[in-house]
Amino acid sequence: MKSTCALPLNGFLRSCFLLIAIAVPLPASAAAEVEPASDLGTIYLYRQSAFFARGTAFDVLVDGRKIGELKNSSFLALRAAPGKHRLTVVPFFAAKKSDSLLNFEAGATQYLEYTFATGPFANNLFVGSAIEPRDRAQAAAELAPLENVAGSDAVLLSSRPAFAEVGDVDAVPNLSEAGKAGYRDWLSRTKPRAFVLSPKGSWNAGWGFNPANRVAADPTERALRECAFRREGPCKVYAVDDFVVWGDE
Repeated sequence: MKSTCALPLNGFLRSCFLLIAIAVPLPASAAAEVEPASDLGTIYLYRQSAFFARGTAFDVLVDGRKIGELKNSSFLALRAAPGKHRLTVVPFFAAKKSDSLLNFEAGATQYLEYTFATGPFANNLFVGSAIEPRDRAQAAAELAPLENVAGSDAVLLSSRPAFAEVGDVDAVPNLSEAGKAGYRDWLSRTKPRAFVLSPKGSWNAGWGFNPANRVAADPTERALRECAFRREGPCKVYAVDDFVVWGDE
């Protein structure tokens, strides 16, 4: 089971939710023929077979938290109660991220294809990659030969209220006025970014990937390590990008 925090990555509301990914059975019939649940929405995300990057599984995030992977020639079926969530596909940390705002509708099924340049136009940074909607007829044909990464299951995203909206500075626990100023500055920084806290009010902010950084290339790991240097208790992540993950353990 994986928890996913649905805060608001990139102003895409419907933040403030913790998502828990669990598996629910799908019929053995073709993916496009799965009967939708009357009270849930279903969204298929798929990646067709290609020679380029065929050995790489791409991370799939919902509201900033990883819920699965897209392998070459595979798909994920996502189910959720009506509402909006942000979907992100990340080939690897330095590559272009592709985002899409999901709007789950009760009893409805939607199809999305993750596309990227292959053949002579392939590029290692996945410039031009995108998450594109597909109609049922096209998706049914393209899904037929693909593998369900979750086996015979769908990933069910269920939600409960989360700690706070990422932009609510006063909700951040244990912060001094200087800390609040640092948090406001962090909110203006480019992504990826992370803000971390200790029980005694120490904090640290990290943003951007820096492969040459001697502490850590990833902003979350970098912020945690630098916060820990102050030795004021265990530092924990408060927010990542536009999502509060405080209390998501």
